[in-house]
Amino acid sequence: MDRYTLDTVGLLRYAVGELPDAVLDVFKAAARGDAVVQVPNIAVVEALYKFDKRDTVSGVELTRPAEDVPRFVEEEMPVTVVATSMPEIRTLAGNLSDYSIHDAMVVASHEINETDAIITTDENIRGRVPTVWK
Repeated sequence: MDRYTLDTVGLLRYAVGELPDAVLDVFKAAARGDAVVQVPNIAVVEALYKFDKRDTVSGVELTRPAEDVPRFVEEEMPVTVVATSMPEIRTLAGNLSDYSIHDAMVVASHEINETDAIITTDENIRGRVPTVWK
C-alpha cells in the first residue's frame, strides 16, 4: 500500500478544493483505503495558523474559521495525524542545515514513518526527497 506524508500546502489546498490531479488521485485512494496519507502535527498547527492569518489560499477564499481546522482534518480528510516523537526529533537535528524548521519536521516524519513520498509544492523538499504534486 502506498504511503504519503502531507505538507501544510497540500492540506490548505485540499481545504479549498485546489489540488492537481496527481494529488487528488492520492486522496481518492486514501478515501477508498488503498493508500495512507499521514499529516505531521506541525502541518496541522501551521494550517490552523494560516486559516487564522490569511483570507485566501490559491486565490480561493477561506470560509471556515481557524478553530474548525482540527475537526476538518479529523472528520473530512482521509488522513491520519502523526505526532512528532523522539526519533523524528533526532532526524530533524540532522536536517536543520538543509531545511527550515517546518520543512525539516515534515521530512523527518517522512523518513521515520517510511512513507513513499511527500505531498508538497516546496521546491527545497522536492529537490531532495520523492514528492507528489504535478
